[in-house]
Amino acid sequence: MDLFSAITEFVRNYFLNPLEDPQKYGPFNPVNTLAYAAIALAAIYLIYRLIRQLGIEINEQFFYSIIPFVFLGSTIRVCVDAKVLPRELYLITPGIYVTVFIATISSILFALALQKKKGVHLAKTVKAIGVMLALTALFFLLIKTGFSLPNVRYGVMIIALALVGVGTLELLNRVRKKTSGNLERMTVLSQGFDGAASFIGVQFGGYAGQHVVENFIFGSIGPVFFFLIKVAFAILLVEIVGRELKESRERETRGYILLIITVFGLAPGLRDFLRIVLGV
Repeated sequence: MDLFSAITEFVRNYFLNPLEDPQKYGPFNPVNTLAYAAIALAAIYLIYRLIRQLGIEINEQFFYSIIPFVFLGSTIRVCVDAKVLPRELYLITPGIYVTVFIATISSILFALALQKKKGVHLAKTVKAIGVMLALTALFFLLIKTGFSLPNVRYGVMIIALALVGVGTLELLNRVRKKTSGNLERMTVLSQGFDGAASFIGVQFGGYAGQHVVENFIFGSIGPVFFFLIKVAFAILLVEIVGRELKESRERETRGYILLIITVFGLAPGLRDFLRIVLGV
């Protein structure tokens, strides 16, 4: 086998096959997981540079204006799962992240222009666009499922467990006589939400994990430990970020890192949550 054929086979086995037939090959493997992680890290850095170049302040208002776009991406993924939308590369992982980024940055650029011309705060415009798009996607998804919510009880359990994660953070803060801001709470909530959705879905809903790390944890120590590890991981990250970036001049960098951690918890968590509650 020549070098070109070897490379082609490698790409086919570890990247194309999982995208084209995830039921047969599994959507993720150690190779594509590492590759996607490397691409994500590079993208995170470049997006940060872009935001700073645009002169956008990364504060709490900006943080919350991005969250509706996470809902949008997760809802679109469930629309694909429910066959509301076709399974296209730009609508599944990792392509969906590119699609949502394009929608987000387009909204930000529009909001910037509107802010300069009309004085409308950027975060308000971005949030409004994100909410409108997310609700539109959710509406079409609910039409497909007949507005049926067969597994609401599981949804309540997921939310309750995610709140337990935030409660754990607050309890630790009280013991250590510290306080956490809303961004820190949101970070722990999102990661706990993802862990809870995976745990409930696998343990009670008959779903299976898709990611390499979570499947390793499920198989070795059990689904409930995935939730516990996610919460502990989030609290640890919040602690590290807060300790290492505590200066006022580092506030925006701290906010951006917490936003990224939130996105990568909330995005898969919301997808799992919607699938479970809607029975998709």
